[in-house]
Amino acid sequence: MVDMNMQDALKQLGRTDVETLHVDLSGLNRDTADHFFVGRDMYDAVAHVVGEENVTELNSIIDKQELKDKIDAYLKSAEGN
Repeated sequence: MVDMNMQDALKQLGRTDVETLHVDLSGLNRDTADHFFVGRDMYDAVAHVVGEENVTELNSIIDKQELKDKIDAYLKSAEGN
């Protein structure tokens, strides 16, 4: 569900240059993605594997506005804007 919501948020932000991928914990490693957006219940487990600096915690995985805002903030910080 988060992956589909991320794709919608990226469309709204006009970002066609960003790929999304759904990964379970068994397939998780630092090279899987540049950044991870996860629900609060998964944050500690994911941060332990990939590092806190590579994870954004979502208070609610169904809050599309929160997801969009956090994706936008991450992309701006990653690009130095």
